[in-house]
Amino acid sequence: MTEYIALCDQLGRRVTVHDTRDWSTPVWEWSCEDPLFRNVAGVKLRRHPVYGPVMLTCASDGYVAMVSYPEGKLLWETHAKGNLHSVELLPDGRIALAASTGSYLRLYSPNDTTADIDFPDAHGALYDPQRNTLWVLGSTFLREYDPDTLQVAGNQLDFSSIDAAGHDLAPYYGDTNRLWITTQQGIQVYDKEQNAFVPDAFIPLPHTKGVGNTPYSHTVFYLRPNGVHLPWCTDRIRCRDHRGEQEIPLPGMAVYKLRVFCEAYQ
Repeated sequence: MTEYIALCDQLGRRVTVHDTRDWSTPVWEWSCEDPLFRNVAGVKLRRHPVYGPVMLTCASDGYVAMVSYPEGKLLWETHAKGNLHSVELLPDGRIALAASTGSYLRLYSPNDTTADIDFPDAHGALYDPQRNTLWVLGSTFLREYDPDTLQVAGNQLDFSSIDAAGHDLAPYYGDTNRLWITTQQGIQVYDKEQNAFVPDAFIPLPHTKGVGNTPYSHTVFYLRPNGVHLPWCTDRIRCRDHRGEQEIPLPGMAVYKLRVFCEAYQ
């Protein structure tokens, strides 16, 4: 089964998609000329109720877009302030946006009206189809919201006493009760039922910027910065599977974030 990883290449100002069996050349990429499409920070593949498969991306400088996949046709775009970090598509076509220095979570409706809530240092947003909730990650806490009311509707985890600088939030494919979360301490696995990190699953890799596991081979991919181009970027991706750990060079790239390129929310 072919599995894909999407990368946010801040040097090339683009999103690239790679076959995990061959990293030599991207199988797909997208960019645009908008001056705010710089410091690409988020990417996801989702299925829109009208347009079908779409790629969503956001850039920290203030650009958000949804394009058809694989055609690459621009379907929607907007500008927003606040150091954008994550974008998510809800099943009804609304788009969620997390901004870190702006400290907000914003929902865009199909008619472009917006609804905001304060969320300090928002870094991640992920829809949960089983619970019909929206998970949002900040620097020191994780919260679960009702996407219709934007009220807290489930779990809240404050991890400030044991960790800080929550950064990436990703589905844990193969177990719908779990989520991947990265912090300045390393890679955590969050258990929804226990509302807690799983101690035995912690991977001590400080400052990991992106993580995810593929849905079929269950290979874990992650990114740690090595300072290429910008302090938070890297030109290497690492993976772990039953064979051990491997480092894959990404020549000519400066990658900030990765995402398993899969329509499934979990």
